[in-house]
Amino acid sequence: MKIAYITNTTYVNGWANSVQVVNMCKSFSKMGAQVTLLLPYRAVQSGIDLFDYFRIPRTFKVKMLPCIDLSVGSEHPIFYWLRFISFYISARLYIWFNAFDVLYSRDLYSTIFFPRIIIEQHSFPKKINFLLRIAFNHRRKVVCLTSFIKDRFVRFGIVEKNTLIAPSSVDLEEFDQVKTGVNIDGIKKDDFVFGYIGTLKTMNMEKGVSDCLTALTFLNDTYKFLVVGGEDDDLDYYRKMAQDLKVADMVIFIGKVPYSDVSRYSLSCNIFVAPYPENEHYSYFMSPLKIFEYMASKRPIISTTLPSIQEVLKDEYNALLIPPSDPKALAEAIERLRGDTELARRISEQAYTDVAQHYTWDKRAKKIIDFIKT
Repeated sequence: MKIAYITNTTYVNGWANSVQVVNMCKSFSKMGAQVTLLLPYRAVQSGIDLFDYFRIPRTFKVKMLPCIDLSVGSEHPIFYWLRFISFYISARLYIWFNAFDVLYSRDLYSTIFFPRIIIEQHSFPKKINFLLRIAFNHRRKVVCLTSFIKDRFVRFGIVEKNTLIAPSSVDLEEFDQVKTGVNIDGIKKDDFVFGYIGTLKTMNMEKGVSDCLTALTFLNDTYKFLVVGGEDDDLDYYRKMAQDLKVADMVIFIGKVPYSDVSRYSLSCNIFVAPYPENEHYSYFMSPLKIFEYMASKRPIISTTLPSIQEVLKDEYNALLIPPSDPKALAEAIERLRGDTELARRISEQAYTDVAQHYTWDKRAKKIIDFIKT
């Protein structure tokens, strides 16, 4: 099977979408497919080798196609659509001269350029315009992150048998093979560290970091909050918040690190937190990579009682779940895991068992290939 994975994104942006795309290409290849990743050639990523950046074997091809990029990195609608349309014209021409059995993408509007493309969706569009109504005929095959996204597409008119639920996943080997962590200034031997790894905001929406900072006001100074990741503006915002709350000495902001180093930072944490607030996107559409990375780290997890989270995590079974936007409940859960080592051991072991059985990139790739074949 020859697969063209088409994505109009920059693979060195550090975002979850690039991590997922690269890992899926790697796992499709492990399942026996011949994979070519089609990317736009952009100045912001020229000269950087994808395989070296992610430290992965060269098991698939990467083809960078020309696009019109008049303003490097600008997300202004005019420049965005110019890059977008020109890239997909290039992709269409490339595929015209190179035969593929399967076309696959996460980009919703790719359906307009490629009638037979299989689309992976991480949300349901707020508005369906006439172009998407034409592109999304009832025979379209859609891979959905959550059952809630699937339900939306079925109600829209996609035949149910043409939909597949495939949550995000993780590469267990990246975590299993890590033996040494990272020396971090500001953390003492007796400190209890709760960690957060990933972007700090999504579409400018809070992801629970402010609740973590507020939770520190209920804890003594032997607790430390380790934050790995984040854009510079977001880091400045939360640093100021920590100062205003007078907990700056209890927080260590690391900033962005290469994705291949994430597993090493996990060894510095006693537990992990993902206290997502309640809104439509977080409640129904997300399947965050960090949850599966936390599960693979063999560390206890605290998250919130959102429907999307509860498709993977169950309270007191493989995690502790608290109400959203409740910093005091978060602080109490952190203290509970520190004091109850048996509970911490039990839920972390169960989380690792669950992720190993159901949520690896290889299992996800096989599930999708089987779906494609049927």
